[in-house]
Parts: sequence; C-alpha cells; structure tokens
Amino acid sequence: MPKLLCNIAIVTCLVLVSIAVIDIDKNCSEKFNSTIKDNIDVLRQYPRGLADEYMWKLGDRFKKPLKNEPYPVLTMALDRHTYRLSQGLFESFQIKVLSNTQYGGEIKVVVFDIGLTRRQKKVMQDAGCRCEIRKFQFQEFPRHIKNKNLQAWKPIMIMLILVEYGKVLWVDPSIRFKSRYLEDLMEVYKKYGVVFRTNPTTKLVHQTDNNLFKYLGEDTCKFQTFKMIYTDCLALYHTPESLALVKSWVTCAFNIDCIAPETSRIQNVAQCNSNAVTGAMCHHFEQSVFGVLARRIFHKHHVYPFSKVLDDLVYANATNDDVQYFEICGALNCYL
Repeated sequence: MPKLLCNIAIVTCLVLVSIAVIDIDKNCSEKFNSTIKDNIDVLRQYPRGLADEYMWKLGDRFKKPLKNEPYPVLTMALDRHTYRLSQGLFESFQIKVLSNTQYGGEIKVVVFDIGLTRRQKKVMQDAGCRCEIRKFQFQEFPRHIKNKNLQAWKPIMIMLILVEYGKVLWVDPSIRFKSRYLEDLMEVYKKYGVVFRTNPTTKLVHQTDNNLFKYLGEDTCKFQTFKMIYTDCLALYHTPESLALVKSWVTCAFNIDCIAPETSRIQNVAQCNSNAVTGAMCHHFEQSVFGVLARRIFHKHHVYPFSKVLDDLVYANATNDDVQYFEICGALNCYL
C-alpha cells in the first residue's frame, strides 16, 4: 500500500488504490508477473530490432542523470503548425506556475524544434518564453521518426531530457495549466517514477493495433480491463523503473513494425471508434505503445491511482483556444 500523503487530492487517489486492486487476468491463459522487477524483465525481453544502433545516442549507458534540476523540466515539441496552439500553453504556464514565487523562476523549459520557422523562434524568445529551443536532429534516426503522425520522436525526446536532467514534465501544445503547485506531482513521481493521465471510458485494447501485441509477444486478454493512457502530459523522475519503461518505449519507437504495424498505417485513424465492443478499431502509435508498456508494469491497479495528480494540474484544450500570447495571429502570419 502506498504511504499516506497529506494532500486531500492524493488521499482520495490512494482510496482508489485500496478498492481497485483486482485480479484482472484470472480468466486469461497468460498472467502478468507478480513484481514490478519481474515485469520490467519482460519489457527487456521484447524484440530490439534496430534499437541498439541508436540507443547510445540517447545516453543509455548513463545510470544517473548528468545534471540536477530542482524541478521537472517542462518539455515539448513544436513545429510551424503547433506554434499558434502553444501560445495558450505558455500563457497558462507563465500565469499559473512561473508566477508562483516559491519556484523562483527556476523551472527549465526545453522546446524541441521539429519544424518551427526562424521568425517563430525569434518571436518566442523576444516575447520572453524563457525557453531553450533545441533543433531535433531527425537525420540521426530511422526515416519513420520524421513522420509526425507517429510521434515516434516523443519518447526519444523524453529519454534525452530524463537522462540529462532526471526530471521531465512532458506537455503537448494543447495542454493548459490550471494549478500553481507542483508539490503533489513531485512527491508522487519521486516514489513511483512516472505519473500519467488515463481515459476514463476508452479501453486500451480498442485503441491499439492487435499486431503491436503480437510484435511484443503479448496476448490481449490480460490487457482487456485497462483504460487508454494519455501521453499528452507525462511526468517522469529518474528511477531504474522509469528508465526501463522509457527505454522500452524508445526501443519500440525505433522499429516501425512495433510503433506502427503495417495494418495501422493503412487505416484511417480519424475513424477511431471508442465504443468498439471487440478488437482494435484504431491505433495511436506512441500513445498505444506507452499504454501497453505502462500497464504491463502497473497492472495491479485497474484504476491508475495517480491520474488525478495530473488532472488537478493540467487539462487538455480540446477546443483549440486562440490565445495570442507571443503575438496577434492573423490568417497567415503566425505560420510564417
């Protein structure tokens, strides 16, 4: 049983732990292993494919972070199309989190440039994004990493920051902050290594190509009960467990038949059916992969106990608000 935390929101989550631990694979021919360590050993036995040709570029040999940051490094990827949407993210982060004097403006922000224009980068920095913009080197990795629909670059970026700084708060540009406080998040991720958000209604197996399970050598039965995991906002703290999870995620990302089985490449993702009764109706690439890996490790909790920690901190902006934080956007100027 996890220790009792003082924050009321966390206590509520821990109550979920006490009522949600169930034997979800009792009717399946294959079972999850009983300990986190044993399940991580399963992750390490998944096919490696091309991964060993590239993992060294991400610092996989380092067992400890290269630097020490007091707070999680806010990390994102932007191109010329998502730049406009990111203005709402930066505004909410500045107003909610950076305005909190207890952090002293010490939260580092890293933006991976996956297609920003020179003008956009200058506007961001001139407007005070307080961010480090890093050009992502697509040419260093397999060709499919550049396919933005797969978002195979996301686990690579997260591993780079986790290895360098030991603490990551990944956000998609659609994320908005609604709380000023990171303490609950930091306390939980230090203990468990990772904090993620879950979809309360959609099943993981309905949103994951069956051929991903086959590639990994997993049956789908023991995953049937789990809900989809969101990867639009993830928090990770450098532990042996979180590093093993991220390395497995990256390993899959380097192999197109893992992150994007051939059947998933020919279907129309826009036609995803979250109400499917049997079988996968679509595939969410890096998000589906992360869901399988994380559920392999955290399978004892049908309701993941700490989703609320992130839900209290952020929300996903489904309406695409048109915040004009860096600049006023006309019909075209923000894309130039």
